[in-house]
Amino acid sequence: MRNSVFIFGLVLSFNALADVPSCGDNCTYTYIQNGVDDDNNPTYTLTISPIDASKPAEIKDYYLSCDGGCHTDAPWQSDTSITKLDIKEGITSVGKAFTYMPSITEISLPNGLEKIGNLAFHRTGITSIDLPDSLKEIGAAAFVTKTLEQVNGNLENLMTMADRVFVDTALTDFVVPVNLKFLPEDTFKGIDVWPTYISHNLTNLYCPESLMSECAAAIAYRSEDAQVTSYDYKGGVYIIKDDEGNETYYLSGDNMKNGQKASDEDKGQYVCADTLSNCKKQALISRGVCSGSDCDALVAADNGGYLLKVGSKTYQNINALLKGDYDRRRIYTIEEANFVAGDKNRVSITYR
Repeated sequence: MRNSVFIFGLVLSFNALADVPSCGDNCTYTYIQNGVDDDNNPTYTLTISPIDASKPAEIKDYYLSCDGGCHTDAPWQSDTSITKLDIKEGITSVGKAFTYMPSITEISLPNGLEKIGNLAFHRTGITSIDLPDSLKEIGAAAFVTKTLEQVNGNLENLMTMADRVFVDTALTDFVVPVNLKFLPEDTFKGIDVWPTYISHNLTNLYCPESLMSECAAAIAYRSEDAQVTSYDYKGGVYIIKDDEGNETYYLSGDNMKNGQKASDEDKGQYVCADTLSNCKKQALISRGVCSGSDCDALVAADNGGYLLKVGSKTYQNINALLKGDYDRRRIYTIEEANFVAGDKNRVSITYR
């Protein structure tokens, strides 16, 4: 009898899942009204989310046909009342699912998204897109759309970008991700007749030193004011060096693109996690930790990988010192043990 009830429960569960609309592996979708258009007709947000929130989900590749006009066989393809796309957390991959949908003018992508497939957002109507830092791969022609003006996100995990990703867009500035393995020459090309076949708008390309030759090829045939700016990346900070060797620091690729420089305090907090000795010393002085030769000694110890002793406290490195994160586990002298424990009569210590 117990077995029969269990089987019946499974049948009910299966039937309930069968009623959930599917858009791929563990993927479902709903429509939520978000307003009205100029003719007072309702407009909708297409929301994509996992069926089981405890498992990753993927939006599948739909079949694309260009017979009499390009379209996919996605269930929402012909619905021009969809103006926004909201892809929820748990979706790890987006396939060819929103191609040729110019009515979509806003797209929200989740943290945890790792792959955007070929043609995924090809010919939508977006003007900007925020790409999550979790993104690892972008497929061919994924963002080909004339209205796209801005791409935001540090994209420090992005390693693969296929050809023609930003063809025929309105981008003026773009930061090539620091860990990208290769930048295709036709990443930003237009679709007009030669010699204007490269998108006219892109004039500033910020490029990691390792990809300067690819960046130069990608921005070729531009007007005279088009340029490639080389940047370095250390300790989580973007650095541009001028012809005189002066360095300017930025806390993100977007800040670098927008000219928003890091403050002295920010440089102390972030840049000093790396090996920039002068910055470390300046940060220590500005925080009142030390002065003169005492700061030099701390910087030298940090560069050598030694623990730092300041007063009665020990720190793993200068970054920990600036944060006030002292090591509470190590006791090195009887005097220090007495200070920590408040015991003036201690004659021996135990290392922990």
